Amino acid sequence: MSRIGVTERQAAVLTVIEDEVAAERPSPNTVELARACGFSTGEIARILDALEYMGFITRIPNRRRNIRLCSPSVRMAPDDHLIAELTRRGYLVRKALDQ
Repeated sequence: MSRIGVTERQAAVLTVIEDEVAAERPSPNTVELARACGFSTGEIARILDALEYMGFITRIPNRRRNIRLCSPSVRMAPDDHLIAELTRRGYLVRKALDQ
């Protein structure tokens, strides 16, 4: 997985998640990630927020082991293609205002 635009700490967390998925284990929770990386749980939460924003992961609400890796093709897809697919699936999508 490309690490362009990812900090060293974000890459460390992403690597732990990838290793767990590759070993066919459940996704790690925040405490497990903090232990594995040597970071605080608060820092892990901020890193997960950033990784989700950048499209590397997605999280399922209200689940303890909620982290899922996104495929590179989804991260690289043009916005209009993603919006069209979400609309096709019945999601209401609002575009951010151009600045």
